[in-house]
Amino acid sequence: MQDKDWTRTETDVLFDLCRRFELKFLIIHDRWNNILYPDRSVEDLKERYYTICTTLEYVSIEKPIHKIPRAFGRLHGTSEGSASL
Repeated sequence: MQDKDWTRTETDVLFDLCRRFELKFLIIHDRWNNILYPDRSVEDLKERYYTICTTLEYVSIEKPIHKIPRAFGRLHGTSEGSASL
């Protein structure tokens, strides 16, 4: 996601910290490197993380995954996820 206040590298670092410290934003804020990246408040970090997560969830809902319906597979001798020709 593009944001004029955040670079891709900063966002990647944020997500790595979120994964490593299990979304404990006070710890993430403490580990944030203010020398390499702009100083961010706890709220800034939370906002960026949850904005991206919400957007990704919305996009994944909008693009359904196409699978062979189970009823179709049972009627035609195939199991879901595999198709016999």
